[in-house]
Amino acid sequence: KKKKKQMKRVTTKSIASPAILVAAMVFLFSLRAAAAANVTYDHRSLSISGRRQLIISAAIHYPRSVPAVSNFFFFYSL
Repeated sequence: KKKKKQMKRVTTKSIASPAILVAAMVFLFSLRAAAAANVTYDHRSLSISGRRQLIISAAIHYPRSVPAVSNFFFFYSL
């Protein structure tokens, strides 16, 4: 006779230990990421911890019309 395979019962104890492990790992990695760095600036670039870094930043703005045109479309839609 083959025995039926019994399913393992999931308890809060078995779930809690991986959650605690993940929380501890996230905490430890965040400590390393939050470590202080020496930041200096010369006339050409930023130096972070003695290494020159290129930081790219951009913003995209939607096109805007002049107030006269926007008022026309607002009253036209009513």
